[in-house]
Amino acid sequence: MKKQISILYFLWIVISIIFLVMLTYKFFPVYKDNEFPLFTDITLIIFLPSFFALVWLIVHFINVFIKIQTLKITVAIIFLTIAFIYSLNLMEFSLFFRVLASFIGLVIAFIHYFITELIYKKCLLVKENV
Repeated sequence: MKKQISILYFLWIVISIIFLVMLTYKFFPVYKDNEFPLFTDITLIIFLPSFFALVWLIVHFINVFIKIQTLKITVAIIFLTIAFIYSLNLMEFSLFFRVLASFIGLVIAFIHYFITELIYKKCLLVKENV
């Protein structure tokens, strides 16, 4: 069973990276010389969760490869903070709406991170402590 879950984990990571990079690239908000700013605002609904899911994947890989717990937490907080601030600078809204939209995107992407961690903990790549 663990072998099938390991294959599922590998496929989940590969498909997630391909799909999320494609969505992030395709729906990147460009407000300069834009004839349809409302369409750009709507693309944020797709862009923000996919962008934050990519950041959460980086956090997942940090958790996999770094063994020191305090370093894991510190690096994860730094990456998420930088991504959050970057997402705030992408939008041309009031600060309240930018923070709200970025926070919602971060929470939606956390679901992807949670599923990734759940699959990872069940696969063969995790050494069991006996």
